[in-house]
Amino acid sequence: MEIKKDTVDGLKHTYQVSVAPEAIEMRVKTRILESGKKAKIPGFRPGKAPLQVLQQRYEGNVRPEVIRTVIDETYRKLLVEKKLRPAGQPQITVDSYEVNQALECTYEFEVLPVIKDIDLKKKVKLEKIVADVDPKMLDEAVGRIADTNKTTEPLTKDRAAKKGDIVFIDFSGTTKEGPISGGSGTGVQLELGSGYFIPGFEEQIEGMKKGQNKKIKVSFPKDYSADDLAGKDATFDCTLQDIHASVKPKVDDAFCDKIGFKSLKNLKVAIQKQLDAENERMSFLIAKKDVLDALDKEKLQLPLSLVDNELKQIMPEAVITEEGKKAKKQSKEEIAEQKKMRSLAERRVRLGLILAELGNKSKLEVTQKELQEAMIQQARNYPGEEKKVMEYFQKNHDAQQSLRAPIFEDKVIGMILDKADVKEKKVSQSDLEKAVKKVTDAEA
Repeated sequence: MEIKKDTVDGLKHTYQVSVAPEAIEMRVKTRILESGKKAKIPGFRPGKAPLQVLQQRYEGNVRPEVIRTVIDETYRKLLVEKKLRPAGQPQITVDSYEVNQALECTYEFEVLPVIKDIDLKKKVKLEKIVADVDPKMLDEAVGRIADTNKTTEPLTKDRAAKKGDIVFIDFSGTTKEGPISGGSGTGVQLELGSGYFIPGFEEQIEGMKKGQNKKIKVSFPKDYSADDLAGKDATFDCTLQDIHASVKPKVDDAFCDKIGFKSLKNLKVAIQKQLDAENERMSFLIAKKDVLDALDKEKLQLPLSLVDNELKQIMPEAVITEEGKKAKKQSKEEIAEQKKMRSLAERRVRLGLILAELGNKSKLEVTQKELQEAMIQQARNYPGEEKKVMEYFQKNHDAQQSLRAPIFEDKVIGMILDKADVKEKKVSQSDLEKAVKKVTDAEA
């Protein structure tokens, strides 16, 4: 490999490289001979056909493969020799090539910027807000557990159905076009006030008595999932079969033992730990935003290709290049929005490069255990499909990377907070929740 010309313009590098014909022809000959070792060619014993015959049969396929391999290997050698870290895939142009002549190529690519050491103690100064869990949240959590373990029992005295009751109904629905497909049922159990049925349905069941029949008129929401019903008026012929009262269990040691805790004290300790962890997570998210804002002020030349790729992720329907050009004429609002999005893309690339550098210098890694826990957490979001979700992540490298990246990022942020100038400020539970909402809304 001979570098005939190299040009550096900021982060963009261009190299014109020449590969001697001898290096190519030797590899072509070797590959042809390898292909002919087991070839069955009429008139010759296996592996005994002369090179000229093998060339006629195999060179047309072998030579292009060799050229592609040489081009790729030359690029890798170029990176090693020049000690370069590419920001993306290179643009490769074959300037000239003929058999028994040199291969002339041009490689164009951007490199990652050199990131100087950052004094995190001086660079990152923030006030981390923290909050003690509001005691009423513990009681509310215990109440929610009781609600999810409610039982039902038939009414001892006849009365009208009310919100919170469990009713058993027969119903059949129609629109002006006729019966609703799937719009009927027998002995269907429904908790009044749950919002399970379309708006207006459950409210009209309230006040009905056991055995009563009623025509319930409702309108399907305009954004209803079934297009053929969206926005249409409907009538449901409904009969109330039975009414059961909802019974909330007494939360005591016996109840806690049934749901897997030794006592009420153990249940409250577990809930307290979870609530404390949630508060700490909220504090972390707020502090993370402050860390990123501080690092975003770091001056750094950005690879334009990475910025453009990030911009495509943000607004794929209207991407402008680094020169800000687009084919169609744009309004001032569109131009302003695209500039705003480009600024966001630059922030993401800048912070991504800085965090990666800090993490690598600190030798932070995402362990297999951490990745496995993230997969399990994702699988829990799809009840009944957990096995399929786990198999998807285990077989899909890109999917694993989508889980690995945020874990790595949070580990880097944690390391930064340990080294930064951080002072804690105690706030109320409500103030902490307002602050994290402000951060998450801004990110959205």
